[in-house]
Amino acid sequence: MSAVGMEADLRALGYDCQVEALERLAVIRVTSEATDALPTALRRDALRLAGPHGFTHVALEIPEGPTFDAALPGD
Repeated sequence: MSAVGMEADLRALGYDCQVEALERLAVIRVTSEATDALPTALRRDALRLAGPHGFTHVALEIPEGPTFDAALPGD
């Protein structure tokens, strides 16, 4: 698994985040302010990148605040 590689790929897509590997789970922590579309877009991109980096599952840690109050689609 490559948390460093996945983090680099997400950063290249414009996401300010950190990725931590917990076995085959990639934990992604968003570290900056973002737009309302971020959780959905980040989830889509993280799921697409997870397999190539050796992960089978992804967890997003989204900061609390007015931008992130809504549930993600499908929740």
